[in-house]
Amino acid sequence: MWASVEQVADRIVDCLHSTPKFEPEGFICIDTNCIKPGRIVYEKIRYVDKDTFHDRNRRMVPKEDDVLFSREGALLGIAVKVPANLEFCLGQRMMIFRLSEVAAPQYFENVLNSTTFRSQYVKQITGSASPHLNIGDIRCFGIPLPPLAEQQRIVEEVERRLSVMDEVEAALAANLKRAERLRQAILKRAFEGKLVPQNPADEPASVLLARIRAARGDTQRSRQMALPGI
Repeated sequence: MWASVEQVADRIVDCLHSTPKFEPEGFICIDTNCIKPGRIVYEKIRYVDKDTFHDRNRRMVPKEDDVLFSREGALLGIAVKVPANLEFCLGQRMMIFRLSEVAAPQYFENVLNSTTFRSQYVKQITGSASPHLNIGDIRCFGIPLPPLAEQQRIVEEVERRLSVMDEVEAALAANLKRAERLRQAILKRAFEGKLVPQNPADEPASVLLARIRAARGDTQRSRQMALPGI
């Protein structure tokens, strides 16, 4: 069956509509810059001070198995389940779902990242400078909701196929690096004269260059002599 987002979430909380002041270190703040579908990019995490952290968590403190969703900006429509042992606050353009027992968090994350879900909201996106979705619209979007056991099987199959994709991407990246090294090696051998067999009777390059310069000088002198008044 299908259910609305509002029916499967016990709580739906939007972030504060302000950009926090970031600090070199402190408390983790998660925004659209440090998430990708299904994962948090820890290398891009930024920090806020203690007061900002508590202020941005006053509506709800995120916990494991909540699901984050970017509802605004160039990276609109990215969902990621909150992992264990991560304390953070929401940065700008983010919202968070706390699910009821009818929806598995990983399954809900996969649905939000799917084209099935995106097809419902793509026409609802407003704003040209900063595209965004309204919370009221998001509450009404539909979620396919099989029994929990089937949700788990779907999650396992998605994870299996994504792991295959990760292996293919890793192999592709390695082959691209290998191809670049081979390209550089070929160019090096070419300029060292080792790419093709060399003829010992060929004159040195320095002699050839000197002859070319001499011929060029003769051509220039001939042009000057041909000009009127020279």
